[in-house]
Amino acid sequence: MRNEQEIRALKEELARLNGFIGEHGSAKQFGNRDYLFSRIICHALSWFLGEISTDQFRSDTHINIERLYEQIRAIETTTGKKLTDYE
Repeated sequence: MRNEQEIRALKEELARLNGFIGEHGSAKQFGNRDYLFSRIICHALSWFLGEISTDQFRSDTHINIERLYEQIRAIETTTGKKLTDYE
């Protein structure tokens, strides 16, 4: 397992890079896969480090658990497959 100092250093580096791109980048750069992924990782590391609550992390600000459940309900309706049967 990584130590907290290493995790915090990576999170701070990503936050700095993301902030610079967010402030000075173009629409093309905002849509870049690497930029989007690094933002997601930065949020996850913030949660892991206790900087944001689990409720906030699960909210539409971050991973939006409720929207995932909406997608599950749509899949269940269209396919007949059930999440409760999925392992």
